[in-house]
Amino acid sequence: MIEKKLDKTKEKQEKKKKPHRFKKGESGNPNGRPKGTISITTEIKKKLEQIPKGQKKTDS
Repeated sequence: MIEKKLDKTKEKQEKKKKPHRFKKGESGNPNGRPKGTISITTEIKKKLEQIPKGQKKTDS
């Protein structure tokens, strides 16, 4: 009975294994973001700093 449970457990583990896209220790994006590119967050902060204090932003 214990052997049957072990066999079923092994079968389940084998079914769960999925093929991997990358080799072990290899990054998904080895080159990363190019140098000099600015993130969206940085762009938004720059725009907000351009608005004088006390003035509300308008859509027009």
